Amino acid sequence: MSIIDATNLTVVDTELSSTGRDGFGTAPMAGVDFEPNSANASLRGIVFSRCNFTENFGAGIQFSLGKLGQFAPPVSVRFEYCRVDGNASALVAELGKRVNTVCASGPKHLGRGHSCTNATCPGSACYSSASPGFEVSANPGQRGTIVVVDTVTTDTLDHGLWIRDLAPGPLTLTFRRSSFSATASRPGPLRFPNFTAARGTHIPVTPVGVSPMGKYAWRAGGEAIGSVHFENVSITDALPRPWLLAERASSIGLTGNVRVANPHGCRVSGPGTSNMSGLDVACGGQG
Repeated sequence: MSIIDATNLTVVDTELSSTGRDGFGTAPMAGVDFEPNSANASLRGIVFSRCNFTENFGAGIQFSLGKLGQFAPPVSVRFEYCRVDGNASALVAELGKRVNTVCASGPKHLGRGHSCTNATCPGSACYSSASPGFEVSANPGQRGTIVVVDTVTTDTLDHGLWIRDLAPGPLTLTFRRSSFSATASRPGPLRFPNFTAARGTHIPVTPVGVSPMGKYAWRAGGEAIGSVHFENVSITDALPRPWLLAERASSIGLTGNVRVANPHGCRVSGPGTSNMSGLDVACGGQG
């Protein structure tokens, strides 16, 4: 499902799954993609309740709000009692080395130059995609709330949560009583062969990735991530790696409390982790 303009939309007991299966799909191949096409679009009163986002080639839940203007109606989106499970992991066995490339339909992809060589796409384009549980990209000045409550994210190929652009400001992202486990299972770094270096080409995967990309939010210069709040969020990981990577961010505004269960410790990585005083991290063993 792609939502470009909606008011008072409720989706209940619905499965949004299996995008990009058999190596073909329509970009971005997320379970649900919030991607307004105009500056004054509405994303208000939207609720997903008891929904499953499973085995998608792209993100389970994706916010691409770059075209939304700062004077648009405040965003109001809520997820409750949902499950984000196995995005792209089912494609590993199915596509092998092509796991990060499928044939994408749609006019913006046809005829575009691509460096992908692992797929043959007659009549369409070879498309690469990250496969996180949640992916968020927004603009400075955008207003509103995105709230995720009592939601489980597990078995993702890439980050459980990937914040690409979310400037400190009046648009807030809140995770409440939610969990991330067995995420970021892709071996080695995450690479985007079709994207420019400005959007990142070499990102080690962690359960949570925070990565200003320079596509929308940072045209005016500066790098910061903010307005992200955690309330009773748990992250369970068994690998010897950071639970949080803050790549190229000069400051990072995460607040609230997180419990990290990892037998290898609870370290963070990246230049953006120097300012995390607003986040309380409880470190425990596995389980």
